[in-house]
Amino acid sequence: MFDGGSSACGRRSQTSLRTTSRFSRPRSAPDTASSADDAAEPSKSEFRRVLADEQLGVPLEDALRVTVRRMANRDLDQVAVIVVLQRDAGANSAEVLDQIVDNIRSRQEIRRLIRVLTAQGRMAKWIVSLLPVALLLAISLINPGYMRPMWHETVGHLFLALAAVMVVAGSIVIGRIIDIDV
Repeated sequence: MFDGGSSACGRRSQTSLRTTSRFSRPRSAPDTASSADDAAEPSKSEFRRVLADEQLGVPLEDALRVTVRRMANRDLDQVAVIVVLQRDAGANSAEVLDQIVDNIRSRQEIRRLIRVLTAQGRMAKWIVSLLPVALLLAISLINPGYMRPMWHETVGHLFLALAAVMVVAGSIVIGRIIDIDV
């Protein structure tokens, strides 16, 4: 699943959709080709493929569907749907694509906000995971006799295994709590 988490990837996606928006406005073929050249890689080569397929007689929505599968981009999937709607209903796809670009920007803004708001949870996950191990090592170094039963007796081994399971479980639970899909 494409989540658009990185800002560079998100900017490329927005630029690509702006380019696609320019495709859907009435233009001549050379103008459309220059719009494909304005996009960043890998979108640039993908749009060139779409244009080449269209020039060979492949319907635009089919060419875009193949591109969506190849790039695995949820936003580009919306573009393919809009192209089909535009062909069937005659809607103004340029305006709709501009709205999709705005929606992508909003979604990226929400992702950044969620990342900031879950920073404390991510830090807690690391603390819950590493603090017990650090304390075990510190106590073992400071007073090795104190931890001897944990290393040399069966009950100690059971408690160490239980502690390891609880640390891993705590880390997984905290990770699920802070993992928010947008």
